[in-house]
Amino acid sequence: MALTIGHRSTQLAQLNTNPQDWLEPHEHEGRVRIFRGYFKNTTGGTIATGVNISMVKVPPCRILAMSKFRFSAFGASATIDIGWQNYTEVDGDAVTEDPDGIKNDLDVSSAGSYEFGSDAANYQGISIGGQAEIVIQTGGAVMPTNAEAIMELLCVVD
Repeated sequence: MALTIGHRSTQLAQLNTNPQDWLEPHEHEGRVRIFRGYFKNTTGGTIATGVNISMVKVPPCRILAMSKFRFSAFGASATIDIGWQNYTEVDGDAVTEDPDGIKNDLDVSSAGSYEFGSDAANYQGISIGGQAEIVIQTGGAVMPTNAEAIMELLCVVD
């Protein structure tokens, strides 16, 4: 007996049209590239709140929801914002920096990780329309000596 299909995902429904609808690379047959950045505070002192730390530079892409940001314990009241620097989209439009455009006030008081897409706003990933630097911004408390941050982004580029 053949299995009866009651419903299809949006993407599969688009593939089953005639003529076939176009799907974005992050939805079907896109190539994934890994971008990894590591930072350790080796300044010999603390890093003040409000300081931007550039973690990775990505091409125009879709950052997939399973990407991760890992961190050591920064101490009581410490937070991190995740966002981007100013960049220009492929079509020439300017995108203004947004240091918390991906995540605002992530609690980094104790060691842990943040999975991109775990927030309702980013559950399908984050579109970056041009070459951009992904940054973290310290907040709440200073970044202590030897604190570490690791960003591992899975990006569909084409």
